Amino acid sequence: MKFLSRAIGLFVILFSFTAIFTACKSSSDDDPEAQVPRITSISADVTTVVNIAKELTVGVEVSDSGKLSYQWYVSDSKLSKGTPEENGDAASFSPKTTNAGIFYYYCEIKNTLDSSVRSAISPIITYKVTDCINAQAPALVQQPEDVTANFGENFSLSTFSYSTDGGTLSYQWFFFG
Repeated sequence: MKFLSRAIGLFVILFSFTAIFTACKSSSDDDPEAQVPRITSISADVTTVVNIAKELTVGVEVSDSGKLSYQWYVSDSKLSKGTPEENGDAASFSPKTTNAGIFYYYCEIKNTLDSSVRSAISPIITYKVTDCINAQAPALVQQPEDVTANFGENFSLSTFSYSTDGGTLSYQWFFFG
């Protein structure tokens, strides 16, 4: 009888622990966990001039229904923690370019789903701001050919050249008569 009494007591104790554990487990299963944001794209390194801003963007995806939030940071070194940028709270951001220098930007993206928050940090973007651009002379591949035309007759001139430094070419024709 003592054995049966101890066995029943042990069963009651085990049943109580199992019921408590199950209750705790089921309540945590009701709270979904946010996914870590997956960065799908990021701006390339940028070179620009003072007072000409170029936009930085980060592309992110999650398959849960969490809310994404963004914060861009700037640093003067790739190795130091950045400081938050004012108005840098969207997927796209245009840094101020009032001073020349090399700056390093990254974005922290947070995914919030109920009380669960997960975050990701983008790769660092090097943002170089120069005082001016020293444009290189374009490469001239084809000179315009001489044209003989009668008064009032239409004619056209053409040339072919390309930029050697990635700049944008513009043309201005002159007449010396």
